[in-house]
Amino acid sequence: MVDQDFRGGAVSGQLQILCVDDEANVLRAIERVFLDDDYEVITASSGEAGLAMLAENPSVQLVISDYRMPGMNGVEFLRRVRDSRPDTIRIVLSGYADTPSVVAAINDGQIYKFLPKPWKDDELRETVNRALEFHILQSRNRHLTEELSKSNSYLQDVNEQLEKMMIERGSELLIQDRAIRQSQKILNLIPLGLLVIDSDGAVIRCNRAAETLLGIPLSEILNASQLSIVLPKDIVLLYQDVYLNWRDACSTLSLGGAVLYLNVMPMEDLGERMVLVLISCAGAAGKEPCHG
Repeated sequence: MVDQDFRGGAVSGQLQILCVDDEANVLRAIERVFLDDDYEVITASSGEAGLAMLAENPSVQLVISDYRMPGMNGVEFLRRVRDSRPDTIRIVLSGYADTPSVVAAINDGQIYKFLPKPWKDDELRETVNRALEFHILQSRNRHLTEELSKSNSYLQDVNEQLEKMMIERGSELLIQDRAIRQSQKILNLIPLGLLVIDSDGAVIRCNRAAETLLGIPLSEILNASQLSIVLPKDIVLLYQDVYLNWRDACSTLSLGGAVLYLNVMPMEDLGERMVLVLISCAGAAGKEPCHG
C-alpha cells in the first residue's frame, strides 16, 4: 500500500478509489483485492452512476473503469472524469487491448494505465499503489509551489519598501546592505528549506531551515567550491537534471532517518539562469512529521 510518509503531505485522510463496472461480480472481486489495504473502495454499475458518485465524493483520488459497459463506455466515462477532475488518476480494465478508442485514449493522456482482463491481483495492487503515490506527490508539489508563490509575493512587497527607503534616504550602499540582511532574515523565517544554485553550481542563497534539514552548517553550504563536496548526491543530480532540461522536478531523500521532500525548479533573474531547491520534511516512517 502507499507509504505512510506520502500520506502526511498535502493529501490527508483515507484514500478513496472509485470502481465502475456493469458486472457486480467484477466489483466484488476488485473490492476483495484491496480488502487488506487502507483504501475506501466506492463502486458504481455504470458510467452515469460513476459520475454521480464522483459528485458525491469529491475526495476520490483514483478511478478504475471497465471499458465495455452499456450506454456510456469506459473511455467516454474517463474522458468526462478528466474534463471535470483532471488530477484524478484514471485506469481502464478491458479484455480488448487493441480497441482503437482505448489506444487513442492512452496516447491522448485520458488514461493513466490500461490493465487487461482478467487482471493479476498483485499487478492491480502495485499499479494502484504507484498511481496514488504519484497523485500525492503531485499534490504536494502544487502545495509547495503555492507556498513559494506566497513567499515571493511577501518578498516583493518588502523589496518595494526597501526601494522607497533608498530614494528617501539617498544612501544607496547603506540601503543595499540593509536590503541584503533583511532579505536573509526573511528567508530564515520561511519554514521551507531553500537553496538557490547558480549556473556554476555554487549555492548563492540558503536559509536556516535548509541548514537544519540537511544538517550542514550554513557557512559550509555557501562557501563550498563544488556542490558534490557539501550537498547530498541526490540533490546534486536533481540540480543537474533541472538545469540541463530546464523543467521542474520533485523527489524524496532519506537523510538521518527522516524523509525529505525535494521540489526543484529553474528560475531566471536578469538573464542569469539559476535553480531553486525547496526542502521540507515529513519525518521518519511511522513517526510524526519533523519540524525543521
